[in-house]
Amino acid sequence: MIPIIGIQTGNGISFKKSVSPQSYVDFLIRIFNLWLEQDNPDLKILPLESIMLAFLGLFQEDCRFTGECEKSIVVNFNGDIFPCCTYGYRGFFTLGNISEGIEAIISSENFKNFKSHLQTIQNNCSSCRWYQVCKGGCPFHHYLGKGQNIFCKDFQRLFAHIQQKLKEINF
Repeated sequence: MIPIIGIQTGNGISFKKSVSPQSYVDFLIRIFNLWLEQDNPDLKILPLESIMLAFLGLFQEDCRFTGECEKSIVVNFNGDIFPCCTYGYRGFFTLGNISEGIEAIISSENFKNFKSHLQTIQNNCSSCRWYQVCKGGCPFHHYLGKGQNIFCKDFQRLFAHIQQKLKEINF
């Protein structure tokens, strides 16, 4: 459930068939309410389940909420290496090319810049009341927002909604 998000550019929204972060989170809130009503443990909705697990202090695997996207890489068809598949769009955060060798990539300026980007997110977000839930969110969303996660404000609404619902059901 990863939508195409409309990003403000100099020419307006960058994708014609996209949703705003606000619309996406409104959708997640509606889906969460329906999911909660179903009370079916076999039905898994990754971002919602991950958020609930984070509230409970348990491990969750949705990379958008772990703050650890440097733990895996994606190798594109041409050998270009990215921190994840999201960064492959238009070459954001290309770490290098497999032909350079892993050691060269790990010691490259691109890799150091990416690690610095992750550290900046942690520094900027760690004092937020929701940090334990989202760990700053997806670093790509910070990149798109020029240092501010494009989902931050709307995810805070989602987190507050889920927290309230969990309190209501004494979870």
